[in-house]
Amino acid sequence: MTPLPINVICGYLGAGKTTLLNELLAGATQRIAVMVNDFGAVQIDAGLIAGASGGVLQLTNGCVCCSMDGDLFRAFDRVFAMRDSIDRLVIEASGVAEPQRLTSIAHAEPDLDCQRVVTVACAESFAARLADPRIARVLEAQVAGADVVLLSRLDRIDTAAEGGVRSLIAALNTEAKILGRTEMSGSVLAGTHLRPRAVLRSAPHDATFRSVVVTLDRPVDRAAFRAWFAAAPTRLHRAKGFVRFAGEPGTFLFQFASGELELTSRSVEAGVGIFLGPDLSRAHIDFSRTEVSAL
Repeated sequence: MTPLPINVICGYLGAGKTTLLNELLAGATQRIAVMVNDFGAVQIDAGLIAGASGGVLQLTNGCVCCSMDGDLFRAFDRVFAMRDSIDRLVIEASGVAEPQRLTSIAHAEPDLDCQRVVTVACAESFAARLADPRIARVLEAQVAGADVVLLSRLDRIDTAAEGGVRSLIAALNTEAKILGRTEMSGSVLAGTHLRPRAVLRSAPHDATFRSVVVTLDRPVDRAAFRAWFAAAPTRLHRAKGFVRFAGEPGTFLFQFASGELELTSRSVEAGVGIFLGPDLSRAHIDFSRTEVSAL
């Protein structure tokens, strides 16, 4: 049997990886299995994937490119067992994963055909994130290991700023295609992954990035919830989870990235949130200073 094509989708916290993956799945003509790796103890992203005909496999225990533990290899065994019913495997890596570490496994595995690495970069925040010494090496590695860099949130910046972001990315990777959302097609996954000439390695992610899990088992005030995020600490780069609001039916998915909070109605019962960022601690996720203290 021919090797299974595999792609890695990377990108910093909140860049838009899951949005891209759902768009690709919606237009897919192949049977695609998806492997999802959240950074942190709570798995949220796997529940947000729609249309994966080959199923969704969750990878737990932190960033998979750091641990490379048995969870990853057991997941590969499950994929190989489904080989007759799937045409492609896509890994949605955690927001701090470095693609070279994942593609090195695919290149070494004869049953896998390592194809394009797609890195999603938030055009609105990329320059500022790249200037942050705590996380710059992660962004550099994500771009350097990509075959395609997809720019998200282009609608929030002007043409001059877009040109600046494209220049920053081109300086990090001279061979990658740099695409806006409107330039993307369903064939973005097809094509051989080019091995990088040099592998950038940042410090272990657990030494820089932290995840804080908060139980949200009681309804909270919607206005106060929004107010908390409006004044959230700058080191909070990503938050997601499920929350109920006082006086409103149902549960809402909340997602926070690039300073913006999005709320979407969801048919789930879980009440939990995960907050991620460099040097983040539970002390930074202090809801007691607002009416959200009902949490």
